[in-house]
This record gives sequence, structure tokens and C-alpha cells, in this order.
Amino acid sequence: MNKRPNARPSSSNSNSYAKPQAKNRTPSSPTGRPAGASASSSKPKPALTPRAGGANTGNASAERPRFGDFSATDKARPAKRPEKESRENLEKSLPDFSDIEGAHYLYGRHAVLELLQENPKRVQKLYVAEHAGIDKRLEAIISLCEENSIRWNKVPRQKIDNIVRYHAETFGDDDDAFNPSSAQGVAVMVTAQPLLELDDLIEKAKSYTTQVMIALDEVTDGRNIGAILRVADAVGACGVILPKHRTGGLSPLASKTAVGADQHIPIAQVTNLSQALDTLKGAGYWTVGTLCESAEGSTDIQDYKTVKYDVPIVLVVGSEDKGVRQNIAKRCDFRVTIPMFGKVDSLNVSTATAVLAYEIVQQQRSFLAKVNAEKEALQTS
Repeated sequence: MNKRPNARPSSSNSNSYAKPQAKNRTPSSPTGRPAGASASSSKPKPALTPRAGGANTGNASAERPRFGDFSATDKARPAKRPEKESRENLEKSLPDFSDIEGAHYLYGRHAVLELLQENPKRVQKLYVAEHAGIDKRLEAIISLCEENSIRWNKVPRQKIDNIVRYHAETFGDDDDAFNPSSAQGVAVMVTAQPLLELDDLIEKAKSYTTQVMIALDEVTDGRNIGAILRVADAVGACGVILPKHRTGGLSPLASKTAVGADQHIPIAQVTNLSQALDTLKGAGYWTVGTLCESAEGSTDIQDYKTVKYDVPIVLVVGSEDKGVRQNIAKRCDFRVTIPMFGKVDSLNVSTATAVLAYEIVQQQRSFLAKVNAEKEALQTS
């Protein structure tokens, strides 16, 4: 039996399996260059030139723009954390706003646009990175600044990167420290957001259909606080309560994560959460504390779905591993938990808040619909 050849025969010679030679090719010298050619006479590499639509032509190994000052050998490595001694120079590179109490920076196009739409008086100045990509949001941001006589100017992108890095180091957001592009080329200097007193929040809440507030106990991470603010706005909560101590507060990181929700939801700050809960009880609210099933001294915990929420509710959420503190839990009318059926024993606090808040709101809306239906039935009879 004949063996199958290892190569396809050329079309010119069916009996030969040799690789066809290229036509009109100059014989090479032992050095690999054409005979009679020198190293200096080799054909120069084409220059890298931009093509319409952003594509490039030419040699792929030619110089390209790179982030920061990394060399070609380091461009695939992650950015290194800046040296600590450079922080003083970093602070000097930023505008001084020490005379404005509570002032800070906010960055990210969505968060900045929401702030300008809801509370432009808080914005002191807008910075836009040079060569920042133009889209509808950036056009709207600049337009709102001009309408409200807010100064804005273009700055080198490094300035925006410094703003992100400053806040990343100050408020503990390591992700943004390595990703300055999270600012999307936009940053604003803003004054501190005015927070309500508890009595003002209770009065303002009377105009809301959904009677649920969310109080935070020892929730310190700015991203969790921002995510909870988004949940509160999504369910139509009538307020969020932030203690001055043992909670992260409304930091720039929380505002950025909230992507504008902090501009819509009423927020109150209290000195003592225990006393605040007593005040809310006196105003007709029932308090619900969230705990883990494994929390110490938690013998009267209920499944969150077994509770009736057809009354004004204050949902108190705490840290992921323990839930609310024991002294706060004792003051709550109900202590509830979310059953875990898998391997993990707890949820992220913002995720747990969303589960509980939607259950409360769903029950309240169903109850209100039932009451309204009964009223209509009485009126028609």
C-alpha cells in the first residue's frame, strides 16, 4: 500500500514535492542580506501614521502612546503604587480649597451631570481633560456650567489623574488609584452636601408614598454606602440616616458610586443612632434590625419574609459579618435575617439591603392598594 505524501505537489510538477521557489528573488549572501548589500542600505521601516477612524499603519513595533512614563518593557505590567513621599507634591499640584468647609472633588461624567442637574450651586469649578472624548453627557455638563455661570477650563489629563489618585488614597479606594480613567476626563470641585436634621427628615418623609427609611450602623466602605443610596432611591425610600461616627459618611467615593442617587434621596446625619431610633419610634416608625444567623445572642431572629411591613419602617443595616451591633439590635422591634442556602454565610450589605427593602416596599404597596380598593368600594356602595 502506497504511503500518502507529506506535502501537496506543486502545480508545475506533479511528481515533485519540493517547496516552490519564489520568482525573481535575489540570491542571498551568508549573512542573510542580498548579495552586494550592506546593513546601512537595508530598506527603512515605514513610519507609524494615523489612519482615518483611529487605526494605524506601518510597523506594529513602532512607538505608541503609553499610560504614564512606563517603558516599552513595562507597558504590560500593572501600575505601581506611587511612593509615599510624593504625596506632598501631589497635594501641591491640586487647587487649594481649604477655605471652603467640607469641599472636595467629584469625578465621573454620570455623577457630575446628576449633581449639576439637581444642585448646581454646590459646584465651584469644572475641570475637563484635554483631548477628552466628546459625548452627549460631556456636552450637557459644559452647557449646564455655562448656564449657571460656573467656571470651567481644560487641563492636562495628568491633573485629572492626580485628583483621582488623591481621593483614592484619602478615602481608601485602591481600585481608582490604579485606574485614573474612572474619572472619564471630568472632575468638579464641590462644597459639602448639606445634610438634614432628623426632625426635618421625619417631616419631609410625610410626603412620600413609601414609608421606609434606611439607617446605617458601622457601614464604613464608601462603595457600599453609595450602593445603598442607589437602592434607597430605586425603591422610593423616604430617607437615609448616616451616623456621624462608626460609619463612612457621604465621601466622594460614596457619591461617585451612588451615580447621582445622593442628589435625590433625603439624607440625615445623627450623632447617636440609638437615640435617633427612639425618636423615630415616637414618630410612628417600627424598627427592623438585620442580623446574621450566627450572630451572638440572636435567639429571636425571624426570617425577613415572616414579618408584616404594613407600617412605617426603619430598616437598620450593619456590617456584613455581624449585622447591626447588639445594643442597636435590642432597640429594634424586629430582628430579621436572610436565609443562606449555599456555602457562604452572608451577603454584601448593599445586596442584603436591596433584598430587604424591596420586600418591605412590595408589602407596603400591596397594603395601600388593598386599602384604596376598600375605600373605592365604600364610596360606590
